[in-house]
Amino acid sequence: GVKDCHSNCHAPCKMEKTMDNEKFKSCVAFQYTSKRVTLRSAQDRDFLLKRMKDTACWFLVDEDGGDSAPDVVLSNERPFRFQNHQIMEWAFVWICESAAAGQSVWAAKSDLMNLRFPAEVTLCDHSDQDTCKECGHHRKYHFHDDKIWCEE
Repeated sequence: GVKDCHSNCHAPCKMEKTMDNEKFKSCVAFQYTSKRVTLRSAQDRDFLLKRMKDTACWFLVDEDGGDSAPDVVLSNERPFRFQNHQIMEWAFVWICESAAAGQSVWAAKSDLMNLRFPAEVTLCDHSDQDTCKECGHHRKYHFHDDKIWCEE
């Protein structure tokens, strides 16, 4: 681990116990890179909807590899630029609870159509799977074993 970093990036975790941190790329602490954007108008929303479409996806019920459940979410098959952000293929749209009537959701087209402007949304892609989204350290400093950290 990193000296003086006592972050338990998300616990309890049921992922396989391993020192192979390459597997952490599928962990929610590493999986998505968030890019916050503001939809200021129907034109901004329509720009996204021309590049993204409703797609049936399987998500884990919990962050620790629990059973999966299908959901329909917006996703893109090709990279694009939006508000100075490069968005990789297979990104998803996350709507925070303040914009989504009290709950945070992976968005489908109908969710975007119901937003009032201006609305902040987050575009999540796989552009950086080496930085932990919880503690900010590189993936190489993470491990998954019964011991969480050790100071010398």
